[in-house]
Amino acid sequence: MKSMAIATVAWLVLLVLMVLNGGIRDSLYARPLGEGPAHAVSSLAGIVVILAVSCAMLRWTPVARSPRALWLVGGYWTLLTIAFEIVFFHYISGRSWQEIGADYNVMKGRLWVFVLLATLIGPRLMGNVT
Repeated sequence: MKSMAIATVAWLVLLVLMVLNGGIRDSLYARPLGEGPAHAVSSLAGIVVILAVSCAMLRWTPVARSPRALWLVGGYWTLLTIAFEIVFFHYISGRSWQEIGADYNVMKGRLWVFVLLATLIGPRLMGNVT
């Protein structure tokens, strides 16, 4: 139970950092790079952030470190992220399902799927490193 509370706090930190990542993209380099390349840079930066938060959580907290526990944390984070995306972007910001779904289209250069994959495997991967 304590590990899930820690995982929740870590995810909230991750949420803040990812929102900042998007804000930096929109304010600094989206216009000069263009939408596609800017999203790619932002996605790659997001993956680095996910791995860094995973590593920090494992190094500085007493979270359970068994492979099963780390997969559960990654799955939990992924579900929270998808739920946030649906609630915030669709129901609060008013983006259509088509717009949200477009972020999952790897064939059009969108890398969001890889961000979600990093969210899922990040805790387990960093559990091997720390």
